[in-house]
Amino acid sequence: MDGISGRRMSKIADSNTNEYSYDELTRRTVVELGNNANTIYEYDLGNRLTNNIDDGNSITFDYASYDNVGSGLSMKIDNANAPIYT
Repeated sequence: MDGISGRRMSKIADSNTNEYSYDELTRRTVVELGNNANTIYEYDLGNRLTNNIDDGNSITFDYASYDNVGSGLSMKIDNANAPIYT
């Protein structure tokens, strides 16, 4: 761990150790699986997931509309199937 971020947790499953890293706001930032597959999570200033990078493949989350308190009303994912959630 780099010393800047928050916590790290390990879980052992099927003789593999999975590492979960969290930032100072307790948001998951990295998952390192025992099979050397890694996932990185990025967030915007509103604590919304904006990017999920899984072994080089990136999925971007776009929150298109918000209610009066800033909660997302719809979300689009930029992959080939591009679902829109409302």
